[in-house]
Amino acid sequence: MSAPASPPAPLAPAPGPAARRPAWLLPALGWGGALLALLLVGGVGSPFLVSIALSIMLHAIFALGLNVVVGYTGLLDLGYASFIAIGAFVVSLGLVLTHQPPRDLPALPVRQLVLTQAQRELAPRAGVPLVVRERPDLRYDVVAGAEAVLDALARDVRALDAEHVRGLTFPVGQATARGSLPFAFPGGLFVLLALAGAAGAAAGVLRGFPTLRLTGDYYAIVTLGFAEIVWLVTLNEDWLTGGAFGIKLSERFRPRMFGDALYDDTWQFYGVVLAALAAAVVASWRLERSRVGRAWAAIRADETAARSSGIDVDRYKLLAFAVSGAIGAVGGGLFALKVGTIVATKFDIWLSIVVVCCLVLGGMGTLRGAVAGAALLIGLGEVLRLLSDTTSLGSWALPAEARFLVYGLVLVVVMRFRPQGLLAGRGGGGLDAGGLDALLAAPSRLFTLAGAPPAGPADAPAASAGPTDAPEAGAPSATGLEGGP
Repeated sequence: MSAPASPPAPLAPAPGPAARRPAWLLPALGWGGALLALLLVGGVGSPFLVSIALSIMLHAIFALGLNVVVGYTGLLDLGYASFIAIGAFVVSLGLVLTHQPPRDLPALPVRQLVLTQAQRELAPRAGVPLVVRERPDLRYDVVAGAEAVLDALARDVRALDAEHVRGLTFPVGQATARGSLPFAFPGGLFVLLALAGAAGAAAGVLRGFPTLRLTGDYYAIVTLGFAEIVWLVTLNEDWLTGGAFGIKLSERFRPRMFGDALYDDTWQFYGVVLAALAAAVVASWRLERSRVGRAWAAIRADETAARSSGIDVDRYKLLAFAVSGAIGAVGGGLFALKVGTIVATKFDIWLSIVVVCCLVLGGMGTLRGAVAGAALLIGLGEVLRLLSDTTSLGSWALPAEARFLVYGLVLVVVMRFRPQGLLAGRGGGGLDAGGLDALLAAPSRLFTLAGAPPAGPADAPAASAGPTDAPEAGAPSATGLEGGP
């Protein structure tokens, strides 16, 4: 008689919150907080240092947003600048949005009225109400009633009665306004950032819905095309984005916090950007270790296997696109406050490439890789900019074009000797080596071979059969596999 099988050893208890916390988190927070405090204190006498820190933190936010798609789901995104542009223009348009009160302009000189080429092709007609919009150069754009202006020019009339455009208006490009600002209340900036995040999430879903079946190079080409569409729209629709003139955030349109307008050299804006970076890190860290993060990791490992395992791949992809677009749009809104003048040329393909390089340099799929990659690449660019200053270095200065050569050399060396990135790790909610070994060593009764059931009174007729009719001891029964607990 064989000895009874020993019961399976109990599984080890699940690690608590302290055990699940990454070992690098507390030291990184400590050193990062000390460095940021040093920059904040030293920035009073060194605005240039604070400007570099702001650029690093903003690009770190961009890299964290891009990491959701590239690092967690394994899709290559080459058009991330489109989400940054959407967030920047949403925040800028919200800041310059003006409620213009009714205002009459009697005897307005005709020579101060500006007509477009399409308006000049209209037929002259007298008696049409004239509506204009003020420009900073003491002239007026004709919004309605261009026929009356053409009639006045034909009859050599020197002045016309006009009415300034009323209601909500966007004074972009060459236009200005003198009304009230709807988002000038305390906390209006955070409302605009939330609207920018919602717009970025909607754009991410809009771009991702037709591309759910695309992977690899095909998806990368689609993202590049989407970014080109957004860039062309922001460049040509000058009535909304200002076109080549862009949107200038003067002091009147700047949000105020603790009594001061937010500029890139104020501690209030520094604190807002720092809080946004911390929120992006915490949100990414929580998503990575949640069920959503594990679904993204399964999609990155093998999309077909993930779909076969019951994971709704389309739903989780759309969620990744929405989260990535929202983070990039919020960062774009803060980027608009830093640069001051929002022009479409700031959001070309080069910005997307820089963000991708930050992520690849630090390590895709990791939080520390995204932040460290932005710090190294953007910091290296500023150092090279200082080394190319001919005023202070003279003949020892590097050529301005050498910065891009150094960028390329750094990336080539990293891809040759460290293709996974400088701070690559597990990322994406997967298992590290220790967790995989523990999982393989743990006993499991998920699938067991069931032996023949003992013969009972009901089986007496079957027991009288020949020896060849009964199954051998230890042979599997007809039931096959039994599911364990």
